[in-house]
Amino acid sequence: MLEFKAESHEYYLHGLKIPSVTQVLSEMGMIPQYPEKEMYRKRGDAVHRACALLVQDRLDINKTDPRISGYIHSFDKFVKQYGVSVKLIEHKVFSERWRVA
Repeated sequence: MLEFKAESHEYYLHGLKIPSVTQVLSEMGMIPQYPEKEMYRKRGDAVHRACALLVQDRLDINKTDPRISGYIHSFDKFVKQYGVSVKLIEHKVFSERWRVA
């Protein structure tokens, strides 16, 4: 069973702590270290929340922060152009084999 502790952003599989994909990529040097890392993280969180609301038909695009509206419009265009049907949003997944979440 997978457990996620949001406050520490840690994953546990059957009680054992396992890394996230982001942690693995970071440790491999595959994620650039930005000086404004926290700003990018917050922007990403806001974009994810807005896209989730969009596919749930609960987003008022006119009230969206203009700093992220371009991301939302691009996501909306992608969904419509390719006929994407969103089944799960921010669903936690893991690999038993690779021990990563």
